[in-house]
Amino acid sequence: MEQNLPKFISNDKDLNLYESFLNKESNRYKKYTHTDSLLTFSEYLKNKIGSTVKIDILISNRNYSKTGALITVGTDFIVIKPSNTSYTTAIALKDIKFLNILKEKPYK
Repeated sequence: MEQNLPKFISNDKDLNLYESFLNKESNRYKKYTHTDSLLTFSEYLKNKIGSTVKIDILISNRNYSKTGALITVGTDFIVIKPSNTSYTTAIALKDIKFLNILKEKPYK
């Protein structure tokens, strides 16, 4: 916080000063607010269908890594298609440890 703010709000002047500081700070972060924060993980991923993703999976205490285009998102699974292959891979959401979006889908 700024150093000129009072430590205690003891009068209207202090309250107004603090209120203007909060308004300035909230405007500073408005560009970062997004409706994606209100979505579940699968709903968020549905917006990313077509993007290239890298997924780290933990199955039976072993780590696996898969990379490919996100094809389908279900309630408890996703399907990716690795590049230069003719097959798809289904992965349970509960097994995903990390998911990196490497390349966003093209905007329409």
